[in-house]
Amino acid sequence: MKKIILNPLFFFFLFNCAFDIRQLPSPKKIDFPIERKNKNILNIGDFEILNSDLKEIESAWRYIFISYMNNDVSITNKYFITDNEMNQNAINLDVKIRPILIENRNHWWSLPIIYPATLFWPFHFRKIDYNISVDYTISKSRNIILSDTFEINNEETIYFYGLTRTFIFEEFIEDSNKKALDKCISKISLQLFQL
Repeated sequence: MKKIILNPLFFFFLFNCAFDIRQLPSPKKIDFPIERKNKNILNIGDFEILNSDLKEIESAWRYIFISYMNNDVSITNKYFITDNEMNQNAINLDVKIRPILIENRNHWWSLPIIYPATLFWPFHFRKIDYNISVDYTISKSRNIILSDTFEINNEETIYFYGLTRTFIFEEFIEDSNKKALDKCISKISLQLFQL
């Protein structure tokens, strides 16, 4: 009787070893006090994550994005960053991030796991393509000063032992998100420096 109960559970975990795509880099620490006086105001307005699977962590994305902005010396020397503050003299920054994950698996490579009931088949093929598209707009008094878009494409292919070892992909997603944030902040910093 135990064998019949365990086998369906075994196959449930065998084919449902999904990884968590909600991997974000850690927020940046601010090592210096940020003063408001004698600085222009940079307001973070609309901030959207255009992926329904990630809507629940949109506020975390926003918090981390603002921490990256506050950690950029070029921006903080000239601007005081606010979050959704209504000010007619402020420069507004609207950001849209669209992460898209495509996963390819070859289940035939994993199939031999079933033949000896107690041993694992060592080869499993998984490939993920992760594309992050970032669109940002800098405006003042509803007049668009600059609008730009860029993409980061990364892929990871792994032939690995064990179906539940998903940390490799989760670290890959976190690293890709960090690269997208770094590139976005550096592009915005360059544009704001020229204003």
